[in-house]
Amino acid sequence: MLKYILILALVLILAVLLFMIARSKNINAKKTPEMNFVENSWRFTEGLKLTDNETDPMTEGSEVLNTAPKTPKMNGIDVSVHDGKINWGLVKSQVDFAIIRCGFGQNFTRQDDQQWINNVNGCTQNQIPFGVYLYSYAKTTIAARSEARHVLRLVKGRKFRFPIYYDMEDEKTQGKLTNKHLAAIARTFCNTITAAGYEVGVYANTTWWNTKLTDAFFNNPNISKWVAQYAKTCTYKGNYDMWQYTSEGKINGIIGNVDKNFWYKDVRK
Repeated sequence: MLKYILILALVLILAVLLFMIARSKNINAKKTPEMNFVENSWRFTEGLKLTDNETDPMTEGSEVLNTAPKTPKMNGIDVSVHDGKINWGLVKSQVDFAIIRCGFGQNFTRQDDQQWINNVNGCTQNQIPFGVYLYSYAKTTIAARSEARHVLRLVKGRKFRFPIYYDMEDEKTQGKLTNKHLAAIARTFCNTITAAGYEVGVYANTTWWNTKLTDAFFNNPNISKWVAQYAKTCTYKGNYDMWQYTSEGKINGIIGNVDKNFWYKDVRK
């Protein structure tokens, strides 16, 4: 009889433990609501990257024929988990810099970019100057502050020469917000980053720069502008520091296509 009581007690203990584990997973899932989000923008559909010709009507082709009215000082790439595991030893002779995605959304470790460590270590070991960007899903200033803290957690102790960029392009989240609301979100992120002592900037395509990111805040000279337009020339009339001109670049050491960029300013040492 005692034997059966002990077995029953063990079964009950096991059941309680399984319940607590399941409950813990549910709680964690609630804490990371963006885990199942995928990119949806002018260059992504349900997380899948589009080719230059599949992006938006501004596309004229990926062959760069004219960089006027600016002359680029550096030619680089931006990378994320979408680019797989990169052989930075091969890449280093072909680029002047890299902008590395550290993650997406709010400050949860599950939302760190899965290639962040490999990419930042690869650039550091091969002496490739780099900067950082985070893909934003923020719809509130509270979420924007969490996204800034996400970046700050990952860059702590890292030395890099390019700004931290806030990638604002997601149509399913930020695309539905007013221009004033978008400015408040960007201001919160950027102020949190600069308060920590880092250079900061915002990434968007020309359509967003011309129609959505129009608040006076974005004309602050301390906010670096990174403009995306897959075309023969960049037609954006405002000031900008970097132009992402194609998503179909070819670099030895990276399997498949990669985003390529021109940089127009001096870079801090």
